[in-house]
Amino acid sequence: MKHIKQNIINLKSEILFREAEDCFLYFNKTKKAEEKLDEAIGLSPFHHKSLVLRGDIYFIKGKIDKALELYNQAESIFCNNSKILASIANCLESKCDYKKALTYCDKAFSFLNEDNCQLAFSLYELKTSILLKLKKYEQAKRFIAGAKYNLSIEEIGVLKNHKKIINIKLKLKEKLKVANLQVL
Repeated sequence: MKHIKQNIINLKSEILFREAEDCFLYFNKTKKAEEKLDEAIGLSPFHHKSLVLRGDIYFIKGKIDKALELYNQAESIFCNNSKILASIANCLESKCDYKKALTYCDKAFSFLNEDNCQLAFSLYELKTSILLKLKKYEQAKRFIAGAKYNLSIEEIGVLKNHKKIINIKLKLKEKLKVANLQVL
């Protein structure tokens, strides 16, 4: 019976979500958007789009734990959604839980398709950033080289800059290894 309840969405919650989205994205009325989203979630606790947008607002405000909680709720409803998985990865990266963030990045990549490929570049950036923080330079280099989604010229340029940074770090690492020095 619980599965059926998750699929029932109050039409009013969808209307409130769309109004909240307009308030937030187009009119910069964050407080009004939050009120509408809270009401939408109250009417339909399984409305994943409202949970995600509310989480986005919390994330922007720096309330990472609250955002993560909402993204996790949304994931329990719609577990194959790249945006939700990427949002969780973003929160985990913000909390310096890099290994878990990397897992969520990989999950998000596994569900990318033509409908949501606009998310690809953000995921490339996030995963590269995490790999650099984990000092997995070779893995980051291979990852960037294997980019397979259609990216704009600007996005490719950004990834090339990341690759340059990775190469510099790899050369430095090799020099330190030869010099028998360690960086703390």
